[in-house]
Amino acid sequence: MATSNFELNLLATIKVRIKVFHVSLLELVPKKVLLEKKIKIKVDEEEFNVEEVLDLRYKGRTLYYLVK
Repeated sequence: MATSNFELNLLATIKVRIKVFHVSLLELVPKKVLLEKKIKIKVDEEEFNVEEVLDLRYKGRTLYYLVK
């Protein structure tokens, strides 16, 4: 029997209550995309509550996040 839900193995740093998603909410990542395993936070930087990471991109060697 085929299922239309998938349980994702997410990093412990990703705080979500539910790790099971419907297939319509998922999309394949192109093979050329580099995925960050860890996000470094400097102690002297401000902290913000982030609801969702909408996009990310590199400018040179610096990674920028678009968040909601």
